[in-house]
Amino acid sequence: MTEKVADHEALPRLGPEFALDPYPVYRRLRESGPVQRVVGHDGVVQWIVTRYDDVKRLLVDPRMSSALTKVLDPGLADGQKRFRIDETLQNAMTNHDPPEHTRIRKTVVRAFSARRVEAMRPRVQELTDTLLDAMDGEERVDLIEKLATPVPVAVSCEILGVPVEDRPFFNTQMDDLMGAGTAEEKRAPAKALTSYMAEQVAIKRASRGDDVLSAMIEASEEEGRLTDGELVGGAVQLLFAGYLTTIYAIGAGAYRLLKHPEQLAELRRDPGLLPKAVEELLRFDGPVIPGILRYAKEDVEVGGTTIPAHSLVVLSLTAANRDPDRFPEPDRLDIHREDTDHVAFGGGIHYCIGARLATIETEVVLGSLIRRFPRLELAVPDSELRWELKSFARHIAELPVFPHGAKG
Repeated sequence: MTEKVADHEALPRLGPEFALDPYPVYRRLRESGPVQRVVGHDGVVQWIVTRYDDVKRLLVDPRMSSALTKVLDPGLADGQKRFRIDETLQNAMTNHDPPEHTRIRKTVVRAFSARRVEAMRPRVQELTDTLLDAMDGEERVDLIEKLATPVPVAVSCEILGVPVEDRPFFNTQMDDLMGAGTAEEKRAPAKALTSYMAEQVAIKRASRGDDVLSAMIEASEEEGRLTDGELVGGAVQLLFAGYLTTIYAIGAGAYRLLKHPEQLAELRRDPGLLPKAVEELLRFDGPVIPGILRYAKEDVEVGGTTIPAHSLVVLSLTAANRDPDRFPEPDRLDIHREDTDHVAFGGGIHYCIGARLATIETEVVLGSLIRRFPRLELAVPDSELRWELKSFARHIAELPVFPHGAKG
């Protein structure tokens, strides 16, 4: 059952220090047992699952509900109410179970076919090259601002069919929504995003284009109309997940490569290692932290421990990806690692629909960056980097680098 924090002061807390380096905390939790109660960074008591086999199994367990907006009691503690009040995503397919989830996903999945996504690679390369050209004349730049952010934003806008010039609006509203600590703080950015996307749906209904939003509208009309709320929620979700997690993955990937110069040098010598390297970077330091949220519809036994019905459960993808029973020497980055069966993109019916696109963007951006700037190095010590934990993801707020080395 969901509980107030005040009743459980002795529980482990995933506080600000968790954002800096969550992996020692994961290790202690995993070694203590298959599932533990913790206080999340948002102040909510929840059960966290940290072992690979358990996470993999529960990702496909129908007793683990994604329909948080339907199952949580509005009379719960304030920390729980935010899941009901988050207007932006309450109609998104990630917050539905079958059959609603199946119906909604069916309208989107064909727009992310392998052929269509792969066809985006030249455009991703073009965007990346333009940004690298701009960086070439700079002595010091912030990789998050100048590269990791604009590429996914532009790609997400283009694939959805919304104006890329609206990027400042998206960035502001997304940042406010992700950083909001209370339901009331979420209300304004959620309403702004919902209103904006409702306008875009109306525009596409009047004049279709070759984009995902138009494809969603067409599919909904052909195969069973979605409600306006489901169309809007789905569009916001694709924008939300389509570029935020990719920004974070690119930023963390660049940082980890710079901290492992011997492996960075190997990638420069052999670019053919890049696809495997990106998979390893996603395993090693994926953006979804502490994990994805589920609701136990009934008692669920995990390794001898029973998670009670009506509990909030975090399936920790990043902890599972560092499980030593699944990945030998899990805390060592190894771009030659053969086992790439990580769970950074989730699993089961909710497996990230944009996983391949995110991977392509990360490959193109990181590959182009290290090829273009062979003397690239960090411009600040680790102690000056600021890691933030917002909502469901962890990221580096800024990543200052010298493109041409410290001496230019």
